Amino acid sequence: MKQNKTPKKKKETPVPHKERLPEQFGKIIEFIDDSKKKEEAYEILSGISITQIESKSIIGPLPCSEEMKNYEKVQPGSADRIIGMAEKEQIHRHVMDKSEQPVRHRQLKRGQWFSLAVGVGGLGVATLLALTGHDWVAALIATITIGTILTAFIYTW
Repeated sequence: MKQNKTPKKKKETPVPHKERLPEQFGKIIEFIDDSKKKEEAYEILSGISITQIESKSIIGPLPCSEEMKNYEKVQPGSADRIIGMAEKEQIHRHVMDKSEQPVRHRQLKRGQWFSLAVGVGGLGVATLLALTGHDWVAALIATITIGTILTAFIYTW
């Protein structure tokens, strides 16, 4: 039985022109001596895509001056409205900070008083256990209690 083998044709892809590749790639290809390898290099490098991303971030309540000008061009008076919104937001933030500060202070003091109560109770239990002959358990409870008190005072100080 005779098999008819026809060689598969290589898919010819047009080699991109030098001007289509970025300048840096052309410089790389110039170092290659073999013309066939140059063509392969052109084919490989033409498949590489370069993506440039430009990012801009604004920190604060107001857009940059260019954007502010554009807002003003689109709708006259919008820059004043944006600045007014930023001023109102700042006033609101100051009012909220003033109202939250006493609440935080009360929570801090309450936490310190509760940790003191737990500490005194724990040391009382440790003393009672030490007097009844349970030295190891008393030492463990006293250590944990003193550690809790110190931690509470250190982190809230």
